[in-house]
Amino acid sequence: LGVAVDGCGVWVFALPLTGMATAWARFGAARADAGDTRERSLARIREAMTAYPHATGGPERFSSDLMAATGGRLVSKVGAEGLECIAVPERGWGIALKCEDGSPRAVAPAAVALLDRLGLLPALERERLAPHARPVLRNDAGLEVGAIEAELGTLAPLA
Repeated sequence: LGVAVDGCGVWVFALPLTGMATAWARFGAARADAGDTRERSLARIREAMTAYPHATGGPERFSSDLMAATGGRLVSKVGAEGLECIAVPERGWGIALKCEDGSPRAVAPAAVALLDRLGLLPALERERLAPHARPVLRNDAGLEVGAIEAELGTLAPLA
């Protein structure tokens, strides 16, 4: 198992995206009333993240804004090098998105587009996340020169 240190100084382990999505599905499905200490701990962490979303990622960060916009219905955390993991507790789903070039700038538009396509973002939540769905690009003079937009192809579930 590969080991590295992320931008926060925390030890991280190399996992395939399917492994990350599975882990986030389990994280999202963890129950506070379970007999297992690990599961109760995961539920407690999730509850803390959704109760204080801006303590998780910070102001104007997609993961924090997603949890705030959805009232904690979705749980999200940014990762290193263009990674975003999202739990959908009500459906038992985990989502892991990664930009191949490691740049984080396209992750939020891709996540919003995917969540919208999956029917997970009602109109009000989409509106709240609009700055992340199509972030404006500005030049050194502060002039708008473009925007980042996500385009999704056909979605197929992983086996």
